[in-house]
Amino acid sequence: MKRPSGLRCFLRSEDGGMTFLGLFMTVTLMVMAGLAIDTSRLQARAVQMQAAADSAAFAAMLARGFASERVSTAAAVSSAQANMPPSRFGRALAASDVVWGNWDPETQTFTPQAGASGAVRVTVRQSESSLNAVSTSFLTLVGLESFDATRVAVVMGENKACLIEGFVSNVSVDITSNNEFLPGFCMHSNGVIDIGSNGFFPRRASGCGSVRITAPRLSNIGYQSGNECLPEALGADQYALPLLTRLPEIIQSLRKGEAKFINPAITTNRTPTSLPSRQITKALDSGVYTYFGCSSNQTLDIGKNGALKLRNVVIVTDCQISLGSGTSVESSILATTNTQADSVNASNGARIGEYTPSDVCAPGGGSQVLTMGGIKFASDMGIYGGQFITLKDVNFTANGNGVRGISIVSAGEISGTANMVMASCGGRGMELNISVPYARLVL
Repeated sequence: MKRPSGLRCFLRSEDGGMTFLGLFMTVTLMVMAGLAIDTSRLQARAVQMQAAADSAAFAAMLARGFASERVSTAAAVSSAQANMPPSRFGRALAASDVVWGNWDPETQTFTPQAGASGAVRVTVRQSESSLNAVSTSFLTLVGLESFDATRVAVVMGENKACLIEGFVSNVSVDITSNNEFLPGFCMHSNGVIDIGSNGFFPRRASGCGSVRITAPRLSNIGYQSGNECLPEALGADQYALPLLTRLPEIIQSLRKGEAKFINPAITTNRTPTSLPSRQITKALDSGVYTYFGCSSNQTLDIGKNGALKLRNVVIVTDCQISLGSGTSVESSILATTNTQADSVNASNGARIGEYTPSDVCAPGGGSQVLTMGGIKFASDMGIYGGQFITLKDVNFTANGNGVRGISIVSAGEISGTANMVMASCGGRGMELNISVPYARLVL
């Protein structure tokens, strides 16, 4: 019998088959294990990148309330570097990947716009083109050495309605009886609200209007029954108040004459000028003025000897500020670091904001009063496009129709008198109000 050739025997032999299969299975399992390990690593890195993008977008938007686009962009980059150090992750966020624009809540779209401050889009990258791709461990065995990864965050800045125009207190709002609240007026407290008896919320042809009264719980709002429109005005809400937290920074910025919060009409003389005395008896030229060196109970008197009009000025002091009878403050800012309960006070007939009889909500002329203490205003006080930011209580008595366009934001109580008409101007006349926007993650 002829014996098979060696080649034929080799081809027919099954010896060593398990070795080949074992090698194949080992390689396959290694690739699968490598894929699982590297995929898990990529997912963990994606979570880290998203957190860095979110933090950077928040940092940019919060900075934008005080700083330029360039400085705010730098804040985003700095935040990203803190969360993803360049020594380990390379340049995860470039300044060019911080884009400012606006966010449309209805269409859920971001539109870039240079110079805008409504929203910011931050894109964190680890990619081959950026020379910082996410490297692999086991998948290098099959030629896959890195992954590209990108994460995006969009944060929108917004102000709650009552912060734009209305009363906002961190403690309580107490408005006594017989007041009329016209459509558009807004009140909020993070504590309690008492609107007294006979608060009148008139029904219009279109319904009960858009008066809004909110507190963390409806049970925190005290009112008298019997007004059919009042229940429609109530709601539950909670406000963060970064404007109060950053009030010392704002006052310091004004003291330095920095342009961020100063009326653009003050185009010259922004270098702070020291006032020669604590008595202001005549109108001041447009500009920034300071007076420091007061003891806790010393007063900077404005118009003490007769009605005086201040316009297009900024006054920053550590004194109590006292407005004389008939004194008016238009297109101006009064700021004090004084912490007394009446650190800003006014006599009868004083006025904050410009009064135009033909249009009490006319654009322009609004003024701001900032204090580390409290505010007390006497009777017949006129407020037309006025903003008050305080760390202590606010107590005021207005005249019959003297509240037309007002924003009060207080860390203390807000209390007002009876027999007032409280009306909204829809933001008109309050274009220069100081604000620190909420930062809300939308994408």
